[in-house]
Amino acid sequence: MTLNRNDLIMIRQYLLGQLEEAQQQAIEQRLLTEDDLFEELEVAEDELSDEYVADDLTPVDRKQFEQYFLSTPERQRELRFATDLRQYVAKKTARDEATERTVSLPRGPRPERTPLAWLGQTQLFRIAAIAAFVVVIAGGLWFTRLDRHPPTSYATFTLTISNNNRADGGPATEINLPLAADAVRLYLKLPEALDQAARFRVELLKDSGETINIEKVARVEQAAVIELPATQLSRGQYALKLYVVKSDGTEQRVNGSYFVSVK
Repeated sequence: MTLNRNDLIMIRQYLLGQLEEAQQQAIEQRLLTEDDLFEELEVAEDELSDEYVADDLTPVDRKQFEQYFLSTPERQRELRFATDLRQYVAKKTARDEATERTVSLPRGPRPERTPLAWLGQTQLFRIAAIAAFVVVIAGGLWFTRLDRHPPTSYATFTLTISNNNRADGGPATEINLPLAADAVRLYLKLPEALDQAARFRVELLKDSGETINIEKVARVEQAAVIELPATQLSRGQYALKLYVVKSDGTEQRVNGSYFVSVK
């Protein structure tokens, strides 16, 4: 599916929290099924971070970026990557330019130019150093995005919240392995009428003690929807905790937990 200009504009507005409630829900539902739209979301996230670091956003967009876009830890990490890279390049360039002004090379016959010879040793070193730094930054970004490539098939389950603790035998939704799908899509039924514009974060706790933070949470009617790659599932007991993310970045835990038993 080819995206049009309105799609690109709406994705940017969605990331900045500038859409009406109905438009926001429509975009979130499309993100669950349209790969092209999800890929554009990732591109737009990077572009907004770059514009913020370069101070190219309008005052209104900058305020929305700080209050809405930066409300998740993952986006804060990506912004730090972009800021560190920009600062490194600026400082390295200034340092090398100062060195070039102070170093005087002896005059002699002009050597014959070879490919890249016009750059000089200092410029070549600068390019190599920046390239190495970019590799490190890109590696960090890659590991934060390993799970962001949309699957092609899903096994869908609906979970109801429980006020019981795992030790008390709270009701658990059963998932049997092997799974005949690339991923699991879990619909977490909301226990009460929450603000329609509310955003969510989910913590997935394994019985082994490992905790997975899930920040990509969509809302479909009265359910918060998350996706888990099938490769992340192993046999055992899981508990999911739901948090409401407020516009100022603070969070409030929704009372109760959702339970899953993978067999």
